[in-house]
Amino acid sequence: MKLKRAIITGVAAATVAVGTAGLALSAPASASTLLEAVGSPVASIFETIGQVIGSRGGTAEAGSSDWTWTDPSDAGPSPTWQWPGIADQPSSGTGDQSGTSGGNATWPGADSQFPGWFEGDTADQTADSTTTAATDVESTGVVLINTEVNFGEGAAAGTGMVIDEDGLVVTNHHVVADSTEVTVTIPTTDETYDAKVLGYDASVDVALLELVGADDLDTVTIADDPAVIGQSITAVGNADGEGQLMAGQGSVTALEQSITVQDEMDGSSSTLSGLIEMDAPIVAGDSGGAVIDDQGDVVAMNVAGTTGSATEQNYAIAIDDVMAIVESVIQGQATDSIIIGRTAALGIYVSSNTAAVEIVGLMADGPAEASGLTTGSTITGINGQTVASRDDLTSILAGLAPDQTVTVVWTDAAGSSHSADMTLAAAPLA
Repeated sequence: MKLKRAIITGVAAATVAVGTAGLALSAPASASTLLEAVGSPVASIFETIGQVIGSRGGTAEAGSSDWTWTDPSDAGPSPTWQWPGIADQPSSGTGDQSGTSGGNATWPGADSQFPGWFEGDTADQTADSTTTAATDVESTGVVLINTEVNFGEGAAAGTGMVIDEDGLVVTNHHVVADSTEVTVTIPTTDETYDAKVLGYDASVDVALLELVGADDLDTVTIADDPAVIGQSITAVGNADGEGQLMAGQGSVTALEQSITVQDEMDGSSSTLSGLIEMDAPIVAGDSGGAVIDDQGDVVAMNVAGTTGSATEQNYAIAIDDVMAIVESVIQGQATDSIIIGRTAALGIYVSSNTAAVEIVGLMADGPAEASGLTTGSTITGINGQTVASRDDLTSILAGLAPDQTVTVVWTDAAGSSHSADMTLAAAPLA
């Protein structure tokens, strides 16, 4: 499963994950063995932790919502740990594992039931999770999102909120970015639907989906009043993309915050503003999930989280800002930042070394390959319009829609001319 990572600049040692959303862990090399397990099944996590603790004479045993560390030896204090913190706990600490004196430390893990905190002076330490399985009230209208990325090259997972009983779902743009297929699962019924992307605004990080064939769905309830500093809130999401909604409690710590994120996958950066800052824990997979108040009403949508410092800074988009984008998309009001629907694609890879549209690769089973277009060919026309450059191709495709049939003319590598009808595919979401 693909995990996009981005750095929030201007926040000390902060790392934010976008794509599978929410939060990624970062740590010095000393913790690399443990962190490599992030995103793996719980059994693998416990196995890895058992190896790490085992090197100090201890073992790790799985529990339904906690974990137990045990050290039968009297080997003395362990080294200082420099692993990322959980919630409001310190990001480092010195742990005495001999049972002769007290210690504390934080433990990250791939499953949100796993991360824990322990302190005390006994040989057996048990830590409660910082998050718990979401209740029925917390889960109402919150859904699981899975995407196919770049025609099956990868996959991603996140969270969404049902805002209309006939299947309108809002999520973060980065949850569905690069996707070519999107499915949404209703966790309370285990029903899964194909989803169309109706539109999005990457500058605000909001996307609107429509579930095919859905009706009579439970929806979230939008709060009447905006969030205020000090307000108790709960962040709900598809933690680590594990397919289970988890909930973490916290409070609103600041309003109207701006962050700049840099995508570690392609180096691109963007700034999000007007955000709500909160100390409720969120992790990868939570993006697009609900931030609810004490009445269960949605005040915001999860978008980003930081780690690698003693103080967590997690962020959400105010629900009024989310719904403003939704309204524009529903009305079909495209702007410089609001894009309506997906763009069409021929399923070709074009050379950047020539002015003409020379084909250097074909998407497997894509429209072009299925119609007999071959590598080395040059596209010269679409629907009677001349294609003399990549700009011509882009401009023409921008006016077409996925599933539309067009007539494409090309010249093959031997100089022979060809023409064929092609049904356009949907391009990966920008």
